[in-house]
Amino acid sequence: MLDSLTIKVKAGDGGDGRVSFKREKFRPFGGPDGGDGGKGGDVILKVNTKLRTLSHLNAQKLYKAEKGEQGGTNFRKGKSGKDFVIEVPLGTLVYKIVNTKKKELLADLVNPNFYLVLARGGKGGYGNAHFKSSIKQAPKKFTKGSQGEFITIHLEIKLLADIGLVGLPSVGKSSLINSLTKRSFKTAPYPFTTLSPNIGVLRLDSKRELIIADLPGLIEGASKGKGLGDNFLRHIERCGLIVHVLDVTQCPSFSYEKTNYDYVIAELFNFYISIRRELYAWSPNIIKKPEIILFNKIDIPKAAYIYDKAEEYMINNILNYKSLFGTFFGKPVFFKVSAYKLETLKPFINFLKENYTKIINISHSISFNNSKSKNIPKVINLDNIPNKRIFFKN
Repeated sequence: MLDSLTIKVKAGDGGDGRVSFKREKFRPFGGPDGGDGGKGGDVILKVNTKLRTLSHLNAQKLYKAEKGEQGGTNFRKGKSGKDFVIEVPLGTLVYKIVNTKKKELLADLVNPNFYLVLARGGKGGYGNAHFKSSIKQAPKKFTKGSQGEFITIHLEIKLLADIGLVGLPSVGKSSLINSLTKRSFKTAPYPFTTLSPNIGVLRLDSKRELIIADLPGLIEGASKGKGLGDNFLRHIERCGLIVHVLDVTQCPSFSYEKTNYDYVIAELFNFYISIRRELYAWSPNIIKKPEIILFNKIDIPKAAYIYDKAEEYMINNILNYKSLFGTFFGKPVFFKVSAYKLETLKPFINFLKENYTKIINISHSISFNNSKSKNIPKVINLDNIPNKRIFFKN
């Protein structure tokens, strides 16, 4: 999944004005009739809700709008250049590259009806008819069209999902999303199988569905660039509900033969807290999101017993880690599941059905309000506005 990209955009130059004089049968000296040049086309950014990545923009690095035509004779204005429309996924952040060390946030495209004019086309030049006066009856003066704007922009996607699956590598997140959404994302018994976010749709019934994002595995130090780094932490900011997946087989003390349960439970809890710390380090607002804890791979021997004890242990330790512990509206919620046994997923799915409205409301409010910057300009809906000029509203 290509979720960040830098491209250059060039609006069309304005057309030049024309020098022309009217010559008719009975008006051999009809005076200047050179028309003005046409306006250059704009480069416009538009949301396409069917897109999920920026891969379609990776083929070229420069996108140009059409130039305006030169003015015509008989006072005819040159034809304006066609706008060039670039389509991006919903949830795209648009930055203007100021220099190698600085970029300026232009807009956060969280509304499917928003347009953003990235570069405005140049104005058409004046033809010689524009310069006629009582003193200058036959001017040969004209002006060239102005140049269209040229900027370098950086596009960055923050996924808009109702549910975000987080956890260590190899805890079974991809297997879970495959079972829940009937997809077939890659799974394998080694860390970092998922190298980019996967998106699936969980259909609860004929009218209700939830978008689930399977995010690449996090490890301690991810917020500082360790492992896959912080490339995907930004996606969690826009997930309405966090589903934290834990796997007992990741604990060093776990053994299929002889297991010290106290050690395993403590390690499982430490894994949970370490991921919560990484989320907090990236953005303190993430920890305020409602969270569900999924104990995965319950089909493994001894796992069910360990998870029963781990749930009790985690609840008893809430006070010690209250600032990091995630709850669903003030209440810790746990489910014991197996990605390969669909009957174990039914209680979790039923819970989502019962709380569907809450999850959707949170997800929508986050999509429109959650951002690190409080000074992001909002792009006014430009539908039905001629020429689609750029408008911002602070």
